[in-house]
This record gives sequence, structure tokens and C-alpha cells, in this order.
Amino acid sequence: MNSLANMPDRQTELSRLYHAALQDYLNQGAGCDMAPSRELGRHALALGLETLDMARIHEIALSTLVLPNNSPSSRSHLMGRAGLFFAEAIMPIEQTHRGAREANIHLNQIVKALSQRSSELADSVAELKQEVLHRKAKAMGDLPKKNAAHLSSREMEVLQLIAEGKANKQTADELNISIKTVEKHRQKVMEKLNIHDTASLTRYAISAGIIESSVQVTIV
Repeated sequence: MNSLANMPDRQTELSRLYHAALQDYLNQGAGCDMAPSRELGRHALALGLETLDMARIHEIALSTLVLPNNSPSSRSHLMGRAGLFFAEAIMPIEQTHRGAREANIHLNQIVKALSQRSSELADSVAELKQEVLHRKAKAMGDLPKKNAAHLSSREMEVLQLIAEGKANKQTADELNISIKTVEKHRQKVMEKLNIHDTASLTRYAISAGIIESSVQVTIV
């Protein structure tokens, strides 16, 4: 059986206090004040003890207060009342752990919500950008002359980005396609428009309203 001699110093005095308080509680009968048990729980919490530490202290107290010199029926009754005392004593420890768990859950919920919102915002920006490009591509269908070449929506997107001075790698990253695919679209655009240099493509894009003339571009 566990004894006080086997306990760390910080628990020894608390165990004595617990033993005395439990003895008073059992002697007073039903309806007595439970404040001493809760005070012991706060004391245990201040010492950094856990529920299992308190269970060991409780077991030692039972071994001297309840088990000896009591009939089986009395022992059962006293064990039940002692259990209520123990439940009150560990309440401060359990409440602290529960509060920490709830705070951690709440924090995880906030992080998840922020992550979800960031993802949704990124998707919205990407969709808006694609919508702008598609509208400009659609508008090109109403322009005369070289628009009769019928550029596809993707070719229009590539043309706009080329005219804005984007290198092939930048264009590929922005449209989420490979550099080789960008080069193929670029070649198709030049063939359809019968334009064979970037500077002329840029001038065409400005005249067609694909990009604003005020946009500063770098010819690559």
C-alpha cells in the first residue's frame, strides 16, 4: 500500500491536510460544507499536481480512514461519500485542463477559418483576373481587320500578357501553363495576326484596346 514516506515532499503536507479534511467530512455526516475539499484542490493546482497525484493521496487516506474497522456496509457508504469529497477536490484541476482544451479548440477554429478565408480570397482574385481577360478576349471578337483571324480566348490572354511586357515564364506562371505552351500560343498569335515582333504586337494590343496605352511595358 502507498504511504507518505514514498511521496515527494511537496505532496506530503498536502496529503496530511487532505487526510484531516476528509476525516472531518466523514465524521460530520451528510450535508456538510465541501469548501475544504475545493480549497485542497486549489492548493494542489498551485503545487502543479495532477488528478492522478490527488488520486494517490485519496487512496492513502481511504486506506487509513475507511478500510480498517468498518463493516462492509459502512465501508460502502463511507467510500461513496469519500468519492464525493474527491470529486470536489479535483474540480479546480479539471476545470483548468478543460479551459486549456477549450481555448486550444477555439484557437484551432480561428486558424482554420482564417486559412479558409485566405483560400477563398485567393480564388476570388484569380477568378476576377480570368474574367477580365475573358471579357477583353470577347470584346476583340467585335473588332475589324486583323481580329478576323479569330484568336482563341487563351491566345487573347497570351497576347495581353505579352503586350504588358511579361516574359514567357511570367505568362506561363500567371496562366498556369507550361512555357512551351506559351511559346506555341505566341507563335499562333503572330501567325493569325501576321505580326512577327513583340513591339508590333504591343502596338496592336494598344490600338485594339486590349491594354491601355498608358500601361508601361517592357519589350522582351
